[in-house]
Amino acid sequence: GEVPKSALWVPLIVREEVIGTVSLQNVDHENAFTDSDVKLLSTLTNSMAVALENARLFEESTKLLNEVQLQAKELAVINAIQVALVEQTETEAIYTLMGEKIQDRFDSQAVVINTFDHKAGLNHYRYVYEKGKRLDVVEPVPLNNIMKKLIETVAPVIFNENYAALRKEYGLGDVIVGQQPKSAIWVPIIANELVIGSISLQNIDHENAFSESDIKLLSALTNSMSIALENTRLFEEAEQRAAEMSTVNSISQALTQHLELDQLIEMIGENMRELFVADIAYVGLLNEDRSMIEFPYQYGDNMQSFKMGEGLSSIIISTNKSRLINQGVSDIYKELGLEVIGKMPESYLGVPIPMGQDVIGVISVQRTGKANHFDNSDMRLLETIASNVGIAIHNAQLFKEAEASRAVAEDANEAKSAFLSTVSHELRTPLTSVMGFAKITKRRLEERVFPAIKSADAKMQKTIKQISENLNVVVSEGERLTKLINNVLDLAKIEAGRVEWNMEDLQVQTVVERAIAASQSLFEEKSLVLKQNIAPDISDIKGDEDKLIQVVVNLLSNAVKFTDEGVIECTLEEKDGDVIISVKDSGIGIAKEDLPKVFEKFRQVGDTLTDKPTGTGLGLPISKEIVEHHGGQIWLSSELGKGSTFSFSLPVSGTKSIKLRTFKLEELVDQLEGNYTANQFENASEKTILVIDDEAPIRELLNQELSGVGFNVIEAVDGREGIAKVRHKHPDLILLDVMMPEMNGYDVAAVLKNDPKTKDIPIIILSVVKDKERGLNIGIDRYLFKPINTELLFKEIGGLLGQGRSKRKVMILDEDSSTVNTLMGVLQDKGYNVVEANGPDLMQKAILGKPDIIIVNSTLDEQQDTVKSLRLEKGMENVLFLVYE
Repeated sequence: GEVPKSALWVPLIVREEVIGTVSLQNVDHENAFTDSDVKLLSTLTNSMAVALENARLFEESTKLLNEVQLQAKELAVINAIQVALVEQTETEAIYTLMGEKIQDRFDSQAVVINTFDHKAGLNHYRYVYEKGKRLDVVEPVPLNNIMKKLIETVAPVIFNENYAALRKEYGLGDVIVGQQPKSAIWVPIIANELVIGSISLQNIDHENAFSESDIKLLSALTNSMSIALENTRLFEEAEQRAAEMSTVNSISQALTQHLELDQLIEMIGENMRELFVADIAYVGLLNEDRSMIEFPYQYGDNMQSFKMGEGLSSIIISTNKSRLINQGVSDIYKELGLEVIGKMPESYLGVPIPMGQDVIGVISVQRTGKANHFDNSDMRLLETIASNVGIAIHNAQLFKEAEASRAVAEDANEAKSAFLSTVSHELRTPLTSVMGFAKITKRRLEERVFPAIKSADAKMQKTIKQISENLNVVVSEGERLTKLINNVLDLAKIEAGRVEWNMEDLQVQTVVERAIAASQSLFEEKSLVLKQNIAPDISDIKGDEDKLIQVVVNLLSNAVKFTDEGVIECTLEEKDGDVIISVKDSGIGIAKEDLPKVFEKFRQVGDTLTDKPTGTGLGLPISKEIVEHHGGQIWLSSELGKGSTFSFSLPVSGTKSIKLRTFKLEELVDQLEGNYTANQFENASEKTILVIDDEAPIRELLNQELSGVGFNVIEAVDGREGIAKVRHKHPDLILLDVMMPEMNGYDVAAVLKNDPKTKDIPIIILSVVKDKERGLNIGIDRYLFKPINTELLFKEIGGLLGQGRSKRKVMILDEDSSTVNTLMGVLQDKGYNVVEANGPDLMQKAILGKPDIIIVNSTLDEQQDTVKSLRLEKGMENVLFLVYE
């Protein structure tokens, strides 16, 4: 244009920065613009600058808003997909869900999800979709250069045009399925900083189909899928571990149920074969003595034992490493220089069986017709099972050894029992003679010989005294030896489990009272005071009355033995579900260091070199065994020089003792007859007693004892002769031994008790054999043990021969007069002295009259407490209380 004659330039200022100008030019004349023109143009220019800035800000705001909206949509998509992924616990379901969601969101006709096998260099197609159709691609293909770049760069690869150039750049071949794309994007799937696959979007219709925002969104979705896949992998591994542990636990439980080695190994092999679906399975164990591998279990093969160093099993044992071979097993054998033993499998899995620090064998499972049958999880599972198998085999071996040891111990125990039985018989038989003749000699000297010697010679008197004392020593030492023999046999029976326990509901008060009555003479001999603290309403217990009495008697006798003066206290109480019996003395006490030895067998505390042992040292061990058999405990507290307290507890049976032990009327009469005692045999010369024993000294001893009080005595040397003499002589009573040649005492008694002509003849067994129950079951009237207690023997003979002539005093308490009359008639016919007593007079009449027996009707509940109180009165300790119904 023309050169202007006048011109005006005004700056365009935005945010204090000149971003341009506005210019006016006049080509006609000069001085065309005035100051007002300048001001006006400046104002207009400023307005334009403001408008431009507003327009720019509006465009930026709009752009930001669009981006925010896009991000919100993308976040919504990501969130929705993440929520859906959380619900998936299977890998294939995640691939399918991700593929379908991507189809809906992106401008693409093809979606491909791949995973990479880095070790094999293969690409596995997990999801392929193109133009509304999901395609099936089963076989993996080698990784191409794009995938290798993804792995190398860990970054997306995108192209929006000229796919031919991309193919050339990356050396790509034709697509495997579908059409060639015009736009494509690959985003890596990353787990634990490793590219494990990719997601690819492809647009077949046009170029420039994908933007940066698409890349960001797809990357975010890929990350979400990666997390879901990792969670699923962990979940599947956890499930697999749980399944493995369940399998291990079930097999471990099965292992604990088998302690016989052959059965255990058979069970192991069968379980492994079924669990791993194996065609071949075996358990190989190393025989170190022979240096051979033996196969106690095989399935699907028939291998013979071979030397250590041959076969794959030898390598597993020597290296303590498992072997997993899924293909080319024969090639592995060649590489290792091994000779093929047995069938050749396609898949092999073998693991060592550990036992502590050693390897004792191999478990192997194999498939003959299928390669790649086993995997690492199978190996891990079999290794875990093999560890348990090692422990189980070790336990089975220990059990086998223990069984062998137990068999040896049982044989030894049988031998010990037989020995003790033989020794018992061989000791007791002569001991019976020694003690019996010593007692007879002592009695006859004191009754007939010594009184006839009138000499006042001091030497003669001294000699007489020495003879008497010497005989006392013989008797007392014989009794001590008898107690030792009895204790040894009792303890041996308890340990061997051969004791017969008569367990029944018991009133503990009765146990204590009977024990005190049995021990009363011990207290009188040493002038000791016995204090009784018997709590009322003690619960019943379940126990063997005689054996519990034995325990209390033992504790009382020990207390007396070690107490020279003072008081002995017997306490009965109930506490925390247990009945507790305690015996406290004020004797010599026990040193603290000796307390643990008290219940040991054959142990006596103190210095045995300076303190002469008294007793056998078996009383407390036997008591301990009896108490523990009843489910109780025994313990002591003691201080040297201040006395000891022995206590034992027994669990209650859950009921309170509210009534005394009851008998039927006929049982009551039997009880009365059984407690009869005869101190004199007024009509002994009219009675004949047959002694059947194969030991001549025993027959002679009994003959002298019995004939000494006036009985007629006949003898038989064995069972057959005894039966013959019973049938010929028909004696009034029979004394019978058990251990005799040809025919034992039990058989003799059975013959006589089953013969109507001889069944009513009373039979008393005198034997070293302690099988009272067997004798009573046959029908024996009394069962006594050797060495013979003459006083007890005479008591039983008097009771059996003197029925009907008892002078014992009986007190009856019953409000039913007809019952009283009936009972009085029965008792008076038996020779008893019977008196009645009503409720208010019972206590006074009993104390003054001192009856031998008190009989109470069980229906008189109000008299129960009176009877219980009466039993504790002084002087009533030996009164027999019987309750009938």
